[in-house]
Amino acid sequence: MVLVPTSILPQIPAAKRGFVSGMIFLGLGLGIAASGTLIPELLRLGLRETWFGLGILSLLLTVFSWFGWPADNPPALRSETSNDVSFRSKISLTILYGQYAANALGLVPAMILMVDYIARGLGRGGDIGAAYWRVYGIAAIVGPVMCGGAADKIGFRLSFRAALLLQGIAVGILSFVKNLAAVGIATVLLGIFTTGVVPLSLGRIHDILPHSPTAQRTAWSRATIAFAVFQVLGGYGYAFLFSHSKENYGLVFLCGTLALVMALIVDLFVREGGSTAADLSQPSTLLVSGKKRYKLSLEDRKSEAGSRFHNSICTDDVRNGS
Repeated sequence: MVLVPTSILPQIPAAKRGFVSGMIFLGLGLGIAASGTLIPELLRLGLRETWFGLGILSLLLTVFSWFGWPADNPPALRSETSNDVSFRSKISLTILYGQYAANALGLVPAMILMVDYIARGLGRGGDIGAAYWRVYGIAAIVGPVMCGGAADKIGFRLSFRAALLLQGIAVGILSFVKNLAAVGIATVLLGIFTTGVVPLSLGRIHDILPHSPTAQRTAWSRATIAFAVFQVLGGYGYAFLFSHSKENYGLVFLCGTLALVMALIVDLFVREGGSTAADLSQPSTLLVSGKKRYKLSLEDRKSEAGSRFHNSICTDDVRNGS
């Protein structure tokens, strides 16, 4: 989840990174689906045999893919002389971590309650609930490629923003609508973006830190930790809320909707802040609390240039005099 994309994507031209990142996480979805099919069959042989079987399969896949790894660090990493990240980039990354964590909070209700909601909440039974979960899984497989392709066309930020909007709509449908067709649409959308939001978030990190693979790797590991931590916290919190609200499905889904709406609002009102460490050496703008940016006036710059010119003349005069 952390090392693979940050090792491969710096080798890929920017125009194709959306598609390639989608393919990387398509493998994740296929692995989940394959394990869900393979493990029940292996368990018939015993638990110990299941672990042996998974180990052998992992070894075979490792050998098969071994020579596909990059032979060397990407040029950007070899020429990288500083790992410093500008203040504006740090602010943008912190906001992205919060959005990614909120996205986890928005997805957890569907992950833990959707099947039970259809089976018991809507009274459709376990078979129908399982059928919707299969649809969710199929959508999760194609989600990364679809989202990566969209990012190549309209950019990672707009794609991420659209993902937050559509996820909010989908979880909102589960909160207020009991029609099975509408629930099916919500299921497909949530399946797509459960895995699709991963390459989009990774692409946003590459937008913010375009010339620093090392910093990208660090930022992606932090984003992954934020998502995982809030996924766990959301699971416990929503389970507590569900059990203490007389199994109110709508309330839990509403909490997920609010988390996604908050992440979208932040994205709409916060300016893009990607910049490199070189920006720190000669800053022309100072970021001050939220939307306010104060630019150095042209007069100040002329005055500063004039002062430097005057000082240089005085220095030459002193040297000539001596």
